Amino acid sequence: MVIEEKKEDPLVSILVPTYNRVKFIEETIESALKQTYWNIEVVVVDNASTDGTWEKICSLASENERIKATRNDNNIGPVRNWIRCVELASGIYGKILWSDDLMDERFIEKTLALFDGSVGFVFTGAS
Repeated sequence: MVIEEKKEDPLVSILVPTYNRVKFIEETIESALKQTYWNIEVVVVDNASTDGTWEKICSLASENERIKATRNDNNIGPVRNWIRCVELASGIYGKILWSDDLMDERFIEKTLALFDGSVGFVFTGAS
């Protein structure tokens, strides 16, 4: 069930830095897109993959305007690629989703509710 859209719902950027994850990237991006919280963008930055990851990302992005995809001209290393995701994000909040991980469909909805003006960072357990 998708939460009803409201104007005041802040944009959340789901950041997906990736390199050579063709086997996992589609399922990862789809888990981000299935969020019950409606106001999201999925920022995917490919770090010059050589295994078809970029082509898979382009295919997915052509089907969904919430995917913001870019590719580095050359591999800039993992940390700089994470930073690149942050630089391209437009959201008030951000969530890093590693390119071989999945998110529960209610993750953003549940964690966003914890931000009350005094909370700046939320983390959860993994299963």
